[in-house]
Amino acid sequence: MKHLVVTGYASLDYIVNLSGQMKVDETTIIKDRPEEPWFRIGGCPTYIAKAVKTLEQSATPIMWIGSDDGSSSIVDSLIDAGISTDGLEVVKINKAPTAIMIYQPDGSSFCLYDPAFPKQERLNSAQIKLIQNADFICLTAGPGHLQDQIFSEIPKKARVYWAVKNDPSCFNRNLCEKLSKRADVIFCNATERKLISNTNATIIETHGKEGVFINCKKRKTHIETNPVETFDTTGAGDTFAGAFIAAEMLGRNDPNDAAKVGLEAAESLLIERKGRIKK
Repeated sequence: MKHLVVTGYASLDYIVNLSGQMKVDETTIIKDRPEEPWFRIGGCPTYIAKAVKTLEQSATPIMWIGSDDGSSSIVDSLIDAGISTDGLEVVKINKAPTAIMIYQPDGSSFCLYDPAFPKQERLNSAQIKLIQNADFICLTAGPGHLQDQIFSEIPKKARVYWAVKNDPSCFNRNLCEKLSKRADVIFCNATERKLISNTNATIIETHGKEGVFINCKKRKTHIETNPVETFDTTGAGDTFAGAFIAAEMLGRNDPNDAAKVGLEAAESLLIERKGRIKK
């Protein structure tokens, strides 16, 4: 069986939907949030690996976690999903990488991320071996000081995916140029599109409720989506990417076909969440 390796940050996610716009020095009431337990296991590699596993393909996330209970929850979540934890490296610090996702009534959002132990992450020998042996590899937002090393270990035979993130601490200009040239498929949204330079990659550009635009060999197509009314869209894009990759792993190499599989997976995630919001 072909195998995907996906690299990036781990995360415990705290999601809130506000009753009004945030204002300086004023209290804003939280309108709703996911049901308890409040934090949810997140991070791009987790969502992507779980989507791949759902389609009965093999994926191993490469991530860095702490030595606290929250980090243990990340491990447990992957094990429960049947996903290998061989790519996890424990940093002996008693806290976990954490994200606070804030959604406002006007549709805007904020992401506050605490990497917990910035620049203390290292690639261990097991992680390097996983990258070197990967048939498919996806680079997502992760420790900036390791991204070039990760890139350098990618084997020539691997099919490369890049999940773009508008965060220069993860993807500096030089790395963006290298990934633009090397990647076979690039996932981005409309805002992130500007980070992609000259490329022969298939570009999958998501536009939320407006669907997906696919740029492949100078041909642009559009696939509509079925909008799901929920504020909590965290991880939907990564779930889409994971299912798209899984479809290609299964031999469904038409990007329009793979994108439809991705949209179905993202829609299922959002529909499931509608019943799990605490109001």
